[in-house]
Amino acid sequence: MDVVDVLRLLELVSASMVTIYAVYYIVHSYVYWYLRLSMRRNIDTNPSREPRVAIVVPIYNDPAALETLPYLYRLRYRNLVIVVVDDSSDESLSQRLVDLATRLARENGIQTLYLRRKHRYGYKAGALNTAISELRRLGVEYVLILDADHILTDRTLRVLVAKAMEGYDIVQGYQRHVMGRKTLIYDLYRASQGGAIALLRSRAYLNLFPIFYGSTALIRLDVLEDVSFRPWCIAEDFAFTVDYAVRRCCLRIAVVEDAYSYASVPENLRSLVKQQIRWSAGTIRVFLDTFRDVIRSQCLGLARKIDYVLQGLFFTQGLWILMHQFVMGTYLALGINPSPASVVLLVLWALGLESILFTGALIEGFDRGRTLKTLIVALLLINFFALIHTYGTILGLVKRKLRFEATRSCVPVG
Repeated sequence: MDVVDVLRLLELVSASMVTIYAVYYIVHSYVYWYLRLSMRRNIDTNPSREPRVAIVVPIYNDPAALETLPYLYRLRYRNLVIVVVDDSSDESLSQRLVDLATRLARENGIQTLYLRRKHRYGYKAGALNTAISELRRLGVEYVLILDADHILTDRTLRVLVAKAMEGYDIVQGYQRHVMGRKTLIYDLYRASQGGAIALLRSRAYLNLFPIFYGSTALIRLDVLEDVSFRPWCIAEDFAFTVDYAVRRCCLRIAVVEDAYSYASVPENLRSLVKQQIRWSAGTIRVFLDTFRDVIRSQCLGLARKIDYVLQGLFFTQGLWILMHQFVMGTYLALGINPSPASVVLLVLWALGLESILFTGALIEGFDRGRTLKTLIVALLLINFFALIHTYGTILGLVKRKLRFEATRSCVPVG
């Protein structure tokens, strides 16, 4: 096999993967808009009853929690337990957190459970498992997971509860990243998160492989007791849904993008890069660890298994895009004209990505000018993110145990 044969093989593999994800983006964008335009209904903000809900907030050296915790105690939904799981190594921050939680609980009459874990066993997954083990004795029926820098509204909590009581195991809300510094990637980050919730809603409607995005998700306690989060896993939400699907068959998941918490974008470029590496490395690691079990599963159909593979390989898109460009560049260097089909497929993938970002921008309420600027920035930064996701993918492939680093965010004081 000579150099040209190797290039042809790489071209075939990369072109195939690029095509698959181009179709993936376009189909799910279409399905989302079909749902949005044809299935409008009033959002129920009055559940038939108020089941006991535990709001679990894992915290690791994040001072933003000092600003966001008070919002939980302002909720008008009163049948609450607020659970703070503090893994911080900063003793002064921990003391401020316990003082704040104690004062807020006393002033508002809301039951609060403050759990201090000095050894941070199992990362965030371990923190969630620790909290869940305490909730049955408190009469909790549903658990809402919230990141330390997120602000929850009373309306969102009531919408999630009302939807859950229709018989769903998990109701996934949306995280609107409206706080933070207005950097170059601020609008792009918001649009990407809007696109992510659009993808999730489309996939739930099509009854594909069930996953949820962790924060701003309301989950039945008995579901969390059946299958725990994997300690030391840095993609604990993906791993949890895979494990549940294999052991207990599929979850009933509803996605409600009109029920949202307020969040902040990563505070700087370094935090963004670390977050993207964590997501890409964690996802491929879970995929490798669970692939055999999913493929052997008797209760998962072919469509869900294919969708699981697409989710597990999602961040490998960076690798395929870079490989495709490398092949075309090498062809030119050798005096070989690239196949027109290869160029068309690369453009098709970019259009697919732009379609889901366009959808996300509209979900975020961007006007035309802001949307256009966001789409242009996305095109300019495609290779930047491709490199980050490729590095994360390689990291996940070669390391079984990955380090969890929380994303630093910027929550304004006051």
